[in-house]
Amino acid sequence: MVLFKRNFFEEGTQVRINRSYVEDQEGSRPDFFAFLHTTDDLGETTTYFFPSEDIIRAWSVTKCGGYFYFSLTKDREFSEHRNRSQIKIAEAIINGLARTKEHQTRFMLRSFFDLYVDTRNLSPEPHRITYMLRIVEGCKVVLYQDVTLDTFPRPLEPRRDLFSYSGDFSWGYSGTGPIFLAMSILGHYFGGTRHPTIEQQRTLVATISRIPEDQPFDISSEDIDALLEYPNTPNTTFESTCEKSLAGTSTSRQGSQLMPALHIHRRVQRG
Repeated sequence: MVLFKRNFFEEGTQVRINRSYVEDQEGSRPDFFAFLHTTDDLGETTTYFFPSEDIIRAWSVTKCGGYFYFSLTKDREFSEHRNRSQIKIAEAIINGLARTKEHQTRFMLRSFFDLYVDTRNLSPEPHRITYMLRIVEGCKVVLYQDVTLDTFPRPLEPRRDLFSYSGDFSWGYSGTGPIFLAMSILGHYFGGTRHPTIEQQRTLVATISRIPEDQPFDISSEDIDALLEYPNTPNTTFESTCEKSLAGTSTSRQGSQLMPALHIHRRVQRG
């Protein structure tokens, strides 16, 4: 919180705050507050309190665009922010600090997606990618294949910089393993050029959690594009594929169990 003590009733007096203190890429910073303390022309104590979202909404922006500024005028008295009770100020601070951890997590995740580049291609047009979820000797592994160039499958890099987790990739349940896999896929798929929204992250995590946990499975770039374009909307094609995998015959299961440990299906049958 920043504290100012000045005579704001003098003509032209301003308070300026760098915009980076008040907001970042995720919006208003919930842990920033401005508390202004002054006296009016009669010598009476007056205070003004602004959480970051109110600074963005109520203060003006300098011509250079780098600062928010506060200035009292005949038309702008900020009466709703004047002499707020200690209880309301305390509640606003407590609520803001409670939201800080989630906000910082989103900001850090966005920063990692911006800075850590694990590109899937360098061409203007994204290549088609297939993420191949496999079980080898009882261990779940994930490969990716550039379908456009028809390259050999390569192991997907575990992105522990994006999601702190000491375990392995997993799918088929709601837990840490599927979250780790989703973050690693998104880190590779976006390649540092874009970053997913929270809703897109949650949608992919929920999708991976529904994949049959004891079977190999493919996720195509078309699947991912559809999921990310319409987050929180059921993907009927993907759901149909999951259902068909769950309803697989015992013969097909035996066949997958008997395949050599290092043999990878070129493509899992899709609906």
